[in-house]
Amino acid sequence: QESSDAMMRLLLAHGADVNKRDSHGTTPLHVAAQNGNNEAITTLLEHSADPNIADWSGRTPL
Repeated sequence: QESSDAMMRLLLAHGADVNKRDSHGTTPLHVAAQNGNNEAITTLLEHSADPNIADWSGRTPL
């Protein structure tokens, strides 16, 4: 998990879209919350991830 968090921080530092959706409308914040990755949740929120974006099923990440 540490290497995944480091990669996420690297991507964010290089301008990755923190609210980018996949084919299900899921954002990185959805994935971090589903996996219980509190460090990733904090990092994404610090980089302006929107906790109010719902996936295509209407679920928000938090």
